[in-house]
Amino acid sequence: MDQKQLSVFVAAAEETNLTRAASRLHMTQQNASRLIAKFEKSLGVRLFDRTPKGLIPTEAGTALFEDARQMIDLARRARIKARRAAGLDL
Repeated sequence: MDQKQLSVFVAAAEETNLTRAASRLHMTQQNASRLIAKFEKSLGVRLFDRTPKGLIPTEAGTALFEDARQMIDLARRARIKARRAAGLDL
């Protein structure tokens, strides 16, 4: 599980649409789709049901969502702290 996979997962869950999620993250829909598929394979669970109306998080996706958001935020805060400690981003 890496930060890029988490970011795509969270964006897809929030947007309920992979194309909009990919656009939000400045990547192609195909790349976002591959990252989600790889993430699902590594976890051994399906995270979304794909419907004509968009993405619907599965029970596993719903269970992961809040933790994934917190992990992204924690990584962001850690980067800020490290840069500040190095005298950057004051």
